[in-house]
Amino acid sequence: MIKYLQFFAFTIISIFINPLFSQAQVPNGPGGVGSTNGASDLVLWLDADRGNNTNTKWTDQSGRGFDFREGNGAAFQANSVNGYSTYNFDGETNYFQKPFEQELNPDEFSVFTASKVKINDDYQAVISSRNEYYEFPNFNKKGFVLYSSINSNHWLYWTGSGSDWRVYNVVWHHTNSNISTLNQWSIQNINYKHSGRNNTSLFVDSDYSVKTSHPMVAVTSDKPAPFRIGAGANEGAARYHFKGDIGEVIMYKSAINEAQRIIIDNYLSAKYNIPLAENNYYTHDDGNKVFDHHVAGIGKTTGSNVHNDSKGTGIVRMKSP
Repeated sequence: MIKYLQFFAFTIISIFINPLFSQAQVPNGPGGVGSTNGASDLVLWLDADRGNNTNTKWTDQSGRGFDFREGNGAAFQANSVNGYSTYNFDGETNYFQKPFEQELNPDEFSVFTASKVKINDDYQAVISSRNEYYEFPNFNKKGFVLYSSINSNHWLYWTGSGSDWRVYNVVWHHTNSNISTLNQWSIQNINYKHSGRNNTSLFVDSDYSVKTSHPMVAVTSDKPAPFRIGAGANEGAARYHFKGDIGEVIMYKSAINEAQRIIIDNYLSAKYNIPLAENNYYTHDDGNKVFDHHVAGIGKTTGSNVHNDSKGTGIVRMKSP
């Protein structure tokens, strides 16, 4: 039997509103959130264990064909963690790159990454879609970067607001636990809405970390820059190389809701055996881990934070009336 994640909170589910999918779309994206037909808000799904991946090509599973074929690549590692393949980045030369795509630079988005970072002596970019250039009389700073900071376990999320960079950092010393993500697998999730209070958020291992209200200006086609995995400084030669392993990169061209975020966190947690600090709804298959790749779910937290139709990568589709 395929195991699925299902959770209900605060209210009984009776009416569902699902803005991501039309009836024709099968919700077979990560955790059953988004579709792989290229028509949903899922715009990028790089999974080292899915597709014809090599040391120099990482294939996109979103249905949009956004394969990463440029850059110096990274070392493909079969059956690296929990039976799944990953990429190893050396922190010096390895990175993947995709030429500018407008759909990878939306006005709002949600991004998830599953990685294991190692100590390095510089900032380490897990993902980067930024551009910095001078246009008289001002410098322009656009896009976003997810960094691991220098010689520490702090995660930094930078956004370019036009004239400067805004930084959101997480220091892993809080009252309930002292969690270090160095040398262990962890989940990073950044969300950006183009307007509103607390429009920017960062989670690590499903732990609510920081929300701010700073703006971002997306990279645009008139001043394009490539999208990079494992390095930054996209406007020129690659810098800020990532040292460690990356298994998955997921991107939506919308800020997905809270229920969907929890489902994707549980999908990644099960797959890469990552403990979640909050909202851990999935129990592994009694040590067998046969179905971890197929974890998907439906659920509701409050209000419009609901996900009611899910198939994931398994064969069973779960849908609530």
